[in-house]
Amino acid sequence: MSEIDWIFRRRSIRQFTEQKLTAEQITLLLQAAMSAPSAMNMKPWKFIVVQ
Repeated sequence: MSEIDWIFRRRSIRQFTEQKLTAEQITLLLQAAMSAPSAMNMKPWKFIVVQ
């Protein structure tokens, strides 16, 4: 599936399962988020992982 397909298939989730993410999955998601561009490469975000 291409990136544009993922964008068009996005949806709001209001109900979640009890399935937990592994530490590796969380790390991969955070790495992907940190690779997103930001204005002047300032990267003004902070991430808080709550389990």
